[in-house]
Amino acid sequence: MNIDDFSMKYLFEPLGIDSTIWFRYDNGNIATDGSLELTPRDMLKLGVTYLNKGIWNGKRIIPDAWVLKSSNVYNNNYPIRAPIEDSGKNGYRYTWWISDFIHDGSKISMFRASGWGGQSIMVFPKLDMVVVFTGGNYASHSSLYTIIRQHVLRAIK
Repeated sequence: MNIDDFSMKYLFEPLGIDSTIWFRYDNGNIATDGSLELTPRDMLKLGVTYLNKGIWNGKRIIPDAWVLKSSNVYNNNYPIRAPIEDSGKNGYRYTWWISDFIHDGSKISMFRASGWGGQSIMVFPKLDMVVVFTGGNYASHSSLYTIIRQHVLRAIK
């Protein structure tokens, strides 16, 4: 089964995602390292599924063990400098970037899928929150982390 059929059957259809566009190389192979076009609503569905440890609408979509492995840093993979981010406090694991924030004196862990141009799915398990960013910041060095710190976390009581 090729990757677009597999992902449609086991991930996108169960999540109710019916419009996906994968970047294809000249030889027809799909670029699975990124370049997947989704709507912001569909990005949110992926984030909420991860927030719920792989469950969407009461149904297991992603194995719990995979969610746990992919959303936690492992030894010797911290810190990594993420593209466009200047925090230098990132870990990386199975396509998710992992960072911590301090909010009201407590450490808040976050993991995110990061796309080119500022596309991002941020999952904050402790806050029961998913934040989705879309944009066209292809040449900018603006930090999504600044927006999270200065606006999103400050709005949480």
